[in-house]
Amino acid sequence: MTPLSRETLEALQREAPGALVNLVLTMQEEMMRMRADIGRLQERIAQLEGENRPPSAPFRRREDERKSDPKKPGRGSGHPGSCRKVPQ
Repeated sequence: MTPLSRETLEALQREAPGALVNLVLTMQEEMMRMRADIGRLQERIAQLEGENRPPSAPFRRREDERKSDPKKPGRGSGHPGSCRKVPQ
């Protein structure tokens, strides 16, 4: 349904008030259908977003599986350094 201008609605109100009531009822029915569609689509979006999440439980480590004193990252102390050669 195309939107009507204010002037068109005022002319319709003066000439045929019953037609304006029918127009309002029609628009209300369309709005209710659109709200139902929006609700249905929001549920579908939530469902699809839930399917895309990777399962976290199989990859999670339990407390007893963790190392008590993990190794520090990086090279050990006293390790000789290395650099990239100077290009020609």
